[in-house]
Amino acid sequence: MNLHTVGDGGILLREKQYGLKLAAELDSRITPDEKAAWARGTVENWAMEGHALAVQVAYRKLPHESTPNLGDDYFNVSLPVVELQIEKAGIRLASLLNQAMP
Repeated sequence: MNLHTVGDGGILLREKQYGLKLAAELDSRITPDEKAAWARGTVENWAMEGHALAVQVAYRKLPHESTPNLGDDYFNVSLPVVELQIEKAGIRLASLLNQAMP
């Protein structure tokens, strides 16, 4: 599994969290203030936020071997970041769709 695959779903699959169950759990955590804050900004801002997190978490936390074995520490640090980004993505997509289809 390459690093891109890990970030795109491997972390969630490892935790056996996906689909409607995960969506309901993540949705239940979001406060109205978070919804309002996350919906602000531009797609470019959101992309740069994601890039910064990749640099700070995904890449910085990699083991230093040439073919790293991503252990529990890597997944434990990454899972909350992945879940938060999924929450934000849902709110942001809903906001864009609401703007496009008033």
